Amino acid sequence: MAKAPISPDQYTKPIRRILVGGVFVFLLSIFALWRVDGARVEKFRAGLIDRFVPNLEWAILPIRSVSGVVKNFQSYARIYEQNQELRRELQQMKAWKEAALQLELKNVRLLDLNRVRLDSRLTHISGVVLADSGSPFRQSILLNVGTRDGIQDGWAAMDGLGLVGRISGVGTRTARVVLLTDSNSQIPITVQPSGQRAILTGDNSPLPILAFLEKPELVRPGDQVLSSGDGGVFPPGILVGAVVAGPDRRLRLRLSADYERLEFLRVLRSYALEKITDAGGLVAVPQPLANRNGVLENGPELAVNRVFRGDVWSYRGLYILLGLGIIFLKILPIPQTAGAWPYPDILLCLTMSWIIRRPEYLPTLLIAFMFLLTDLFLMRPPGLMAFGVLAGTEFLRNRIYILRELSLIGEWIVVSLVIILIFALTHVIAFLTVISTTNFGLEMIGGLTSIAAYPLVVWVSNTFFKVHKPAMGEVDERGHRR
Repeated sequence: MAKAPISPDQYTKPIRRILVGGVFVFLLSIFALWRVDGARVEKFRAGLIDRFVPNLEWAILPIRSVSGVVKNFQSYARIYEQNQELRRELQQMKAWKEAALQLELKNVRLLDLNRVRLDSRLTHISGVVLADSGSPFRQSILLNVGTRDGIQDGWAAMDGLGLVGRISGVGTRTARVVLLTDSNSQIPITVQPSGQRAILTGDNSPLPILAFLEKPELVRPGDQVLSSGDGGVFPPGILVGAVVAGPDRRLRLRLSADYERLEFLRVLRSYALEKITDAGGLVAVPQPLANRNGVLENGPELAVNRVFRGDVWSYRGLYILLGLGIIFLKILPIPQTAGAWPYPDILLCLTMSWIIRRPEYLPTLLIAFMFLLTDLFLMRPPGLMAFGVLAGTEFLRNRIYILRELSLIGEWIVVSLVIILIFALTHVIAFLTVISTTNFGLEMIGGLTSIAAYPLVVWVSNTFFKVHKPAMGEVDERGHRR
């Protein structure tokens, strides 16, 4: 009987566990050594700072010059505020001038759309947008039509330009419309002129994602997107928008509907379709096969992107440069106003963002080294914060495939909890070892500022450093899914 092939992961995973455990023990040993023989460790820290930190007088002079310029412009700021107040008053006067034309236009549109509510046999029903309940977690609006007008769940809603969303929740007098940009929205669409079918998936951003494209290479920015009618979700042929290339190099959709001016919506009537009780023959998605040499054989429908070792080491070097730059900025004697909130830990946010998107860029030893160096230069207990950050990053690394399926909001929530637990863990260890630390509330405020800065760090990483989540079907040089 032939033996099953042995995967390289069966050897590397136990070795990696031993390595990670050794790094944890090393960091705790440094912390324990500092706690027992603090004088010797502090002497080593002072020597390290004297050796690698040069005279910062050249960096202080520009800061002082900038501070003087800022003080000189404070008077100009007050004049600018007065000017802005006068401009606002002028805008209000212009608004009254345009009020009559706007009301007339609104009345014409209202009469044109609302007259179809009188006859329930018509193919659509129109209503007025009562409220916009959009938020970072859910994007929807309310209409002044409900069950009394024959509205049902699942019906499509559109403005005068294109598809807006679908009905999700109907009351007697109101109905909720979930917008296409909501993270729970997924509709089948067709891209013209190539005829490619895909799923339009919202991610709480103005540009939804085109997912599950059959042949992405046939789709170009500017192609028109219509509803396909598959599954009976929406009637076919409704204009949805145009294809654009997103900043994360993914194909996205610029919606035709004007989401900034949703005043009236038209709800399209749909009819019950025949229910399918037989599942039929389900065809599994073909998986890539490897030949005897371990080389991945790609099918014509599978897009394979390889990340070479040179790119990995380039990003590791970039991470080291960014970390050293952040440490340098922190040790600069920049004055801070009394009572001001602590600055966010940008290096922590950068590490969390990269570990979720490209964990191969940040090995365990590199993270431990950078944060141990940060502890030494920022006069923190050596090894303590590095231990907490390493525990948090390993927690995220072991759940990488789950986190990649989350939207930015879901990822933000998970990272926020991990950051709070890191600060709480380090404070508890410091308390148990009777170390005089800063106020716990001040530490947690620093954690909150880091949490607030996380989305900005993610945007900078995606836009400028091109560190994004792996695309669907992307594998490494050994054919393993990223």
